[in-house]
Amino acid sequence: KRECVEGFELLCELYLKAGQYDTAKSHAACLLSKCREHLQPRTIGNLFVVLSCACVGLGQASEALENAAALEAVAPRNPFVVYVQALCAHLQTHYNRAADLGQQVLSHSRDLPVDARHELMLATASSLSKLSRYGE
Repeated sequence: KRECVEGFELLCELYLKAGQYDTAKSHAACLLSKCREHLQPRTIGNLFVVLSCACVGLGQASEALENAAALEAVAPRNPFVVYVQALCAHLQTHYNRAADLGQQVLSHSRDLPVDARHELMLATASSLSKLSRYGE
C-alpha cells in the first residue's frame, strides 16, 4: 500500500516537472481526497507542494495560495510556502511584494531544488525590472 502511494506521489511530481500541470493537479488532489487519512505528513506536504506549484503553472494564483496555506498547516516553515506566495504575487502583478518575498526566499533558504530556485530568480528579476520601469 505504501509503495503504491509513493508511486503516485512520484508520478504527480513527474507530471509537474514535465509541465503537465492539469494532470499533476488532478492526481495530487485525488490522492489527497481519497487517501489523506492513510498518508504520512511528509507525503501530504509533498502533495500540497505539487498542487500549489501546478496551480501557479496554470495561472491560478488564488487556488495556489490556498494550497500553500494548507501546506503551511502540515509543514510549517516549508520553503515552498513563500516560494508560491512570491510567484503568485508576480502573477497578480504585485511586483513589490513578489520581489521582497523572492529575495527573502533566495537569501535565506537553500532548501529549494535548483529548478525552483531558478524559476524564483527569474520571477524576482522580472518583478524588480518591472518595478524599476513602471512602479508597483
